[in-house]
Amino acid sequence: LSKLQEYGIVFQKYPVHISPARRGAGIFYYMKDFYLNFYFQIIEPLLYRIQNNKSGLLFSYECIGSHEGYYIPNFSGSAFELLVRYILESRTLNEKIFKKLQLVDGNYRVETYWDKHTQIDIIVEHQKDRIARILECKWITNSINQSSQFIKEVCKKQYPAPAHYVQKKFLILSQKCSQEFMNEAQKQDIGILQLDGLLV
Repeated sequence: LSKLQEYGIVFQKYPVHISPARRGAGIFYYMKDFYLNFYFQIIEPLLYRIQNNKSGLLFSYECIGSHEGYYIPNFSGSAFELLVRYILESRTLNEKIFKKLQLVDGNYRVETYWDKHTQIDIIVEHQKDRIARILECKWITNSINQSSQFIKEVCKKQYPAPAHYVQKKFLILSQKCSQEFMNEAQKQDIGILQLDGLLV
């Protein structure tokens, strides 16, 4: 595992601000490589079905549509979070993202957090401005105009930020949302960042 980390293929994920002595029991290892992620999470478990596929399709609906099996939109959600984390950790942010996240420079750290009651996708903390940014990544495959539950979900997130840190919450979405959704998020003091803000 140490070599895989050294080569940048995997990274450790553990709750931020947990003492090193307690981290060992809560460490997860995530693959950074998108191709390996797709192979091991989607292709490899279905390899026998793919090899014996008589219809000429790579995946049948039965393979990916079942909640009991591998569901590609769920994988896409994990990959979307990994993409956001990759952009943040690589420090290749464009001015649009800096402005939206209110980052004054690249001297920040990217972390995550979970406990028995909550799980937060990404936390970006900057020591200079003492802001703990809570980022929730949502890969949306249907209309988001009526999806106010995402805003409620983010509002419930509880994070024990360091002393004297201010918390700001953000939703990062894979598709554009309506002005009505933007207005509702603004009322709850939640920033919205869309996929085109990451890549354009």
